[in-house]
Amino acid sequence: MDVDGQVRPGFEPVREVFAEVLAGQPGTGAAAAAWRDGEWVVDVWGGPVRAGGGQHWQADSLAQAYSVVKPFVAICALLLADRGQIDLDAPVRRYWPQFRAAADVRQVLSHQAGVVALAEPAPTEAFYD
Repeated sequence: MDVDGQVRPGFEPVREVFAEVLAGQPGTGAAAAAWRDGEWVVDVWGGPVRAGGGQHWQADSLAQAYSVVKPFVAICALLLADRGQIDLDAPVRRYWPQFRAAADVRQVLSHQAGVVALAEPAPTEAFYD
């Protein structure tokens, strides 16, 4: 699989593994980047933009970034729980009164809250904002 972009010396294995992952997965392409000590050390992309093929992934191809903040939220919540500042078994409404689902903090953190849809339809443009 062709991979575009650049890697700093010493990070060539990242490009190789990225190419292997792209070649071994069905569907669309991807991009990956890594920042270390104040500079980009990896900035690579490759594969098709659409699952059916066609246009090749570019440096500025748009991608929907799902779930990228979940690990950071989990670490914060678990630190608060360890300090006794949040109860994982308490209803989410204790901390977020506007939350409508009947779920506790633990269920939300483990993706078991049952919140699966938007409350109201949203235009496609809203997802690019």
